[in-house]
Amino acid sequence: MARVAAEQELGEFIDARSWGGRQYVLAKLAASGGCLAGMALIIGLLHFLYIFSVFLLFYFVWGISNAIAAAIRGPQFTALYANGVAATSRDGVVAVTWPQVARLGKSDRNRGLTGGRRFPLYLADGRCLQIPLVRGKDGTDQFIARIAAALRQHGRVVE
Repeated sequence: MARVAAEQELGEFIDARSWGGRQYVLAKLAASGGCLAGMALIIGLLHFLYIFSVFLLFYFVWGISNAIAAAIRGPQFTALYANGVAATSRDGVVAVTWPQVARLGKSDRNRGLTGGRRFPLYLADGRCLQIPLVRGKDGTDQFIARIAAALRQHGRVVE
């Protein structure tokens, strides 16, 4: 990715975001397995409290679906540079400068079962990069905020 970013003259590296790597998939599968074991224990040992296993069932389905989505999409990595963005996915590496970006869309739907919220970065040529949302302790996503600030500074639309 660094080579492609240098070829596109993206400038100084600022920040990066990754999603869906091997550790992500393994963590989701481990959590889902723990939920499945918890459901079996609750149903097997505490017959009268089986209603509590419903909550574990929801978490189990969420974890399995996120692991499957990450395995299908493959690992995604987005790097923010002073003059643009570079992103990797199963399709390869895409590096774009700010003039090649049309706008940053807003995350209009929550894909909770398939990887969470994503912000669409619409390119002038019609392509779209999906940047995953990761909220910090304060409830904001500083990575998306940095991208939005850079786009505003270069006269691009931020929804």
